Amino acid sequence: MAQSKTTAVTGELRISRAITHSDNGSTVQAVELNAGDFVPAYGVSFIVQEAFAGGTPSMTIGDGSAADGWLTSANITEAATGTYNSVAGAYSVTGKEYAAADTVDIVVADTTLTDGTGYVCVIVYPTGGLDMASN
Repeated sequence: MAQSKTTAVTGELRISRAITHSDNGSTVQAVELNAGDFVPAYGVSFIVQEAFAGGTPSMTIGDGSAADGWLTSANITEAATGTYNSVAGAYSVTGKEYAAADTVDIVVADTTLTDGTGYVCVIVYPTGGLDMASN
């Protein structure tokens, strides 16, 4: 019987700059990803450190292919501190290997926020094009 090949890959935690009420009505390219990076299932979280206030806080987290691929607005309670991730986003239960460089983006949809701070956190395994299917 053939033995399977074992390859060790070390993960990284990449954290965005502070996402604040000053980002009202914008899309922030929060975390850079390189070609070959793999983000595992549940590998993206949004940490609300200071509750967002004013208006109706609404945010989604995705990438260049799907604006809510990681977290939909319904999965983030922007007006309460805590850590949020999703089972509803397109990539959230399968993960995603990035064939080309991209960014994890957060859309801050509300334009009237007056307060709040959060961070996008992404667990990344920089596989550098490792053929995961043959391992």
